[in-house]
Amino acid sequence: MISADILSTNFVIIVLLASVTPMLVKKFYDPSRKYIGYQKRSILHAKLNENLRIIGCIHVPRNVNNIINLLASSCLTKESPITLDVLHLVKLTGRATPLLITHSKNSKTMPTKSYSENVILAFNQFERDNWGALFVNIFIAISPPNLMYEDVCNLAMKQLTTFMILPFHRRWYIDGSIESEDASIRNLNCQMLERAPCSVGILVEGRQTTKCSNSKSIEISSSLPSLDRIVVIFLGGKDDREALALAKRMSQDQEVNITVIHLKDANSYGATLVDSEKMLDDETLRFMKQTTYITYIEQYVNEGTETLNYLKSIVDDFQLIIVGRRYKKEDSRTSGLEEWSEFEEIGVLGDLLASSDFCANFSLLIVQQQLRI
Repeated sequence: MISADILSTNFVIIVLLASVTPMLVKKFYDPSRKYIGYQKRSILHAKLNENLRIIGCIHVPRNVNNIINLLASSCLTKESPITLDVLHLVKLTGRATPLLITHSKNSKTMPTKSYSENVILAFNQFERDNWGALFVNIFIAISPPNLMYEDVCNLAMKQLTTFMILPFHRRWYIDGSIESEDASIRNLNCQMLERAPCSVGILVEGRQTTKCSNSKSIEISSSLPSLDRIVVIFLGGKDDREALALAKRMSQDQEVNITVIHLKDANSYGATLVDSEKMLDDETLRFMKQTTYITYIEQYVNEGTETLNYLKSIVDDFQLIIVGRRYKKEDSRTSGLEEWSEFEEIGVLGDLLASSDFCANFSLLIVQQQLRI
């Protein structure tokens, strides 16, 4: 017969094990680490003449034109081809079983959702228009919103993806007011920024407005026919170098006008301090400075307010702005801007340019270089 003391001791041990074990498992085992890349999967480390593998995620039909417009400006040639894996993400409803459907070009059947059919037709036409330079594969993932990141990561691992494009979670009406905000899309984007096995781009679509405070009335098409006036805002760091690598690939198409604006700290003018990050920045910038068909501009700013005012003065000149994410990077050039950030996951400059303070005709791409162990 078990005594009361032994029974009490066993009960305490069971309670402690039941409490401590889950915490230890959570601390020392992270299943998402399997997605973190051990191999270099970034545009910066890819050769200009090799097949660049990209995933484009689609939530709603409007995402289709935005991704097509971006890729159409990415120098699609037979010498510099792109393989595009289109992943149409559909929220699972009810008790249906999660599915990943691979669309075959030879299939005569179409998905039941009408806009899935439109996605397939649009990208197949895009492939035909760039025959030999673009290879399109289309997938449809039907899963719960909290598990969508697994579909994206697994596909990226399987397809050896270098870069993935994710739509921003906020969209605008043609008058500039907010059309919708999808919290599940924002959550997915945050998960991908933390776990993606390759570089990531968050694409903020252009907006159309007829009235803007602090600005003259303008009319903008929400779907641009081409993005041929592109600027990279460069501050430094690995994410900004990844943004430059994308611009370098785009610059191979000389019909696309690329501008690189290097925002430099006015307080460090004339400083001779050199570190490893600055050496890497200078090496990446060297190509941009030497290429005659890329416009390189150096602009000195003292603080965040000067950066804000300068960006407001140039945004009307461009159709696409590319910035590095630079997550939680403290910098005198953006000092004070962090306090007003609404979506910190896209970085200070990304959040600033996506805000209502910038009512102009441009799309925005926030780039994060691959996270590696």
